Amino acid sequence: MSKLKVNFWADAALFVLFVLLQAQDATGVDVHQWIGFAALLLVAIHLVLHWAWIKSTIRRGPRSLQGVVRRNFRLNLLLALSAFLAFFSGLAISPLLWNDQAIQMHRLHHGSAMLTLILVVVHLVLHRKWIVQNVKRHILGLTPASPRPAQRLPR
Repeated sequence: MSKLKVNFWADAALFVLFVLLQAQDATGVDVHQWIGFAALLLVAIHLVLHWAWIKSTIRRGPRSLQGVVRRNFRLNLLLALSAFLAFFSGLAISPLLWNDQAIQMHRLHHGSAMLTLILVVVHLVLHRKWIVQNVKRHILGLTPASPRPAQRLPR
């Protein structure tokens, strides 16, 4: 499977898991936590797939970045920080890991999760062309349209 396909399906699965993470009342705390672990694994896969971009962007330095690349770098950095804050605060309040709830980080967990949700929506909006193109290709089985031959206008 190509890197592009792996990236697309990992991102699609991550999106589904992220939606499920927002439905803790429906899934229950235990399932919510396991979904969180699965999402963290997919985030790691996403980072590995984009590591060359991350490395080259950091090497160039944030101040040298232009336009869209600068915007994407800042957004992705905020998204990573808020997602990892949500994950680690979730670990801190996890009844699966701790017998008592001595560590009270619920506000931090919920706040960082909401910030992550907002940043994911912004990320999806900014990358909507790539998403639509790959949904057409990998789900609908459509290939990119080839250019039409020039049509002659009637005289």
